[in-house]
Amino acid sequence: MKKEQIQTIEPLENLSYNSKASFKTHTIMTNQETQTQDTVPICIYEEEINRRVKKELDSLSRQLLEYNEKTFGSFMQEITKQLEERVNANNKLRNEIEQQKIKLQKAEKLLASLSINK
Repeated sequence: MKKEQIQTIEPLENLSYNSKASFKTHTIMTNQETQTQDTVPICIYEEEINRRVKKELDSLSRQLLEYNEKTFGSFMQEITKQLEERVNANNKLRNEIEQQKIKLQKAEKLLASLSINK
């Protein structure tokens, strides 16, 4: 039977450096079905690995959020407070500018009517 295996792989010998490697490759290929029947499907392990990785990532994400909140929480509150103060001050200034524009328009109309009456 070994002679039959060697004869069937002769075309492959040109691709390898020696005939022993070709024979070994052929033997591995002929036993592939038997080997795969004896193993547990890889997808079961992949699902378990994915589940563990997801669990670990969730845990690390939670820890990072907690750390950031402890480390930067008061800093962010201060920045938020300053931003709100600036927004309020800007709104007051915009309102005041609009009031000044209205006064200016009234003064321009009054000047225009006075110059016509002269």
